[in-house]
Amino acid sequence: MTAPSAKKSSDSEGLPPPAADQVHLWLATRDAVTDSDGLTRAVLSRYTGCPPASLAFARGPHGKPQLLGGARALSFNLSDSGPWLALAVSGAAAVGVDLEFCDPARDVLKLARRCFRAAEIADMEAREGARLLDRFYDYWTLKEAGVKAVGGSLGRELQTTGFA
Repeated sequence: MTAPSAKKSSDSEGLPPPAADQVHLWLATRDAVTDSDGLTRAVLSRYTGCPPASLAFARGPHGKPQLLGGARALSFNLSDSGPWLALAVSGAAAVGVDLEFCDPARDVLKLARRCFRAAEIADMEAREGARLLDRFYDYWTLKEAGVKAVGGSLGRELQTTGFA
């Protein structure tokens, strides 16, 4: 969504669920919401028509939450970093989202060597400075969002999930 296409809507306005080929992305700052659970409940209540407090959740084997009960079938995932929270909502496909604070002081090659595939590490080693940092965070956010979409475990799956 770009600024010209943004449309502010009422907090009480109901929303149709995303189409099968859509993902709705909600961004909020920490000072604009009570907490991540409050954001999740407020947004999902707009899709389901249920009051936020009435929404019930279960957790999958690795902790990914899902809606329970008569609420509409929605896939959702939350990420937070620094002052931002991001909530992705899908009406059909499993969805994952990741948001990262890009710390220029982080030793990204050291972390990549522990968590990334050989081809990804080689790609990073061919870069320097901001291009190296950008590529690390490209890979990291793609990997984490992909693992979270299927309800996987980051510790086990960062090395086996790859991108080119």
